[in-house]
Amino acid sequence: MKKEFTTYSPYTSKLNVELLDKKLQEVFETDKKNGHKHSYITYKYFVEMGKHFAEISKCLKQNAHYVMVVGDSKVSDIYFDTADFLTIIAERNGFKLTNKWGYKIKNRFMRFDRKGRGGIIDVDWVLVFFRN
Repeated sequence: MKKEFTTYSPYTSKLNVELLDKKLQEVFETDKKNGHKHSYITYKYFVEMGKHFAEISKCLKQNAHYVMVVGDSKVSDIYFDTADFLTIIAERNGFKLTNKWGYKIKNRFMRFDRKGRGGIIDVDWVLVFFRN
């Protein structure tokens, strides 16, 4: 991974989601200690999610729904509207968002240990997509 991220630049490796690309550049520029690495890891997450939507669309039956739950996050203290960015990426892969709602997380019993990184996710977003 280290070799991959040393050649990464958010100015040349783009996801073509204007606000997302700007956020990746902001992480790269403002976090002097880990910005390069954090920007790369976030970039890779969205690239892999694009691959995920492309693959899952092949597996779904025609006229099927696909539901996912995701929380927005912070990377190097910069807020990312993860649910909105994933919606754009899903739509590029043939999905249509048919419903979206959020709920405040009250019970943290089953939360994933994020080792103090990324902040606490307060709201989970339920995204309902349709693939015809």
